[in-house]
Amino acid sequence: ANLVLGRLQPNARLAGQLRLNLDAATAAIQPIAELLDSSLSEAALGIIQLANEHMGQALRVISVQRGYDPRQFTLVSFGGAGGLHLCDLAESLEMRNAVVPVYAGVFSALGMLTTKPGREMVRTLQRLTNDVDELSLGRLFSDMEQQALLELAQENVHKTTQLRSLDLRYQGQTYTITVNYEGTLSLCEALFHEKHASQYGHRMTRPIEILNCRLHIEAERDEIVLPAWQGSGNSQKGTTRLLGYAEKIPVIERSGLLVSQQFQGPCLVVEKHATTFIKPGWHTTVDKIGNLLLTRRAST
Repeated sequence: ANLVLGRLQPNARLAGQLRLNLDAATAAIQPIAELLDSSLSEAALGIIQLANEHMGQALRVISVQRGYDPRQFTLVSFGGAGGLHLCDLAESLEMRNAVVPVYAGVFSALGMLTTKPGREMVRTLQRLTNDVDELSLGRLFSDMEQQALLELAQENVHKTTQLRSLDLRYQGQTYTITVNYEGTLSLCEALFHEKHASQYGHRMTRPIEILNCRLHIEAERDEIVLPAWQGSGNSQKGTTRLLGYAEKIPVIERSGLLVSQQFQGPCLVVEKHATTFIKPGWHTTVDKIGNLLLTRRAST
């Protein structure tokens, strides 16, 4: 659908070699258009709108339904197609700030390369806090720690840091809230009450239950810092036509952008592994490592 709408460039090559096939994309959508008695472009746009609605609902589940106002946050997109939907999703949640990270199309792979070796250990306990003593809880965490250290030693990791936490819930609930276990169970209970009130707007007098004990342990090593962005300075790659725009819009080569360079939507930002569609009303600035910082201008 993005290809039919022109948001993906027909002459683009994925990973430098794989050609996009506009004819095949058209053939895939044409039956849908005929079924809906609509034009090809209307059907393609409907597909995008439906996909955005599903993604927007998923974002609401992890924000609004957990007591967070998305307008107070910045929306970060990644993946080869994430930037194609970024502005639509931000607008649907009334968010004013968004980011397309550097290397967005291979962001998960970059994360795997830069993440410190570690382990996430989980043990199910399912007991009321009143029925658990600190000594037995400490032994459980120590057992988890020894197992994690043994596994990491086989990867030549010997210096580590760790974080202990508990999945807590009121007795009878099906969902949990994770709180750090840094001192005593009474402190964890107090933190749980605060988090529950913050996320759900109320606290209860029911007993608190520990469902899981968690141990996050990772290697000690220097943080990996991305290098300063070095753009070529030649970012103009021509123009293209998009459905809904009377005039052609700019196509910008991301590798040519310079630090602190600014530009406005509508435009397409293309790179080897991703495409970003910046809508009208959005202002973009390139930061020092090449991230695209998007800000939505106030409506007039």
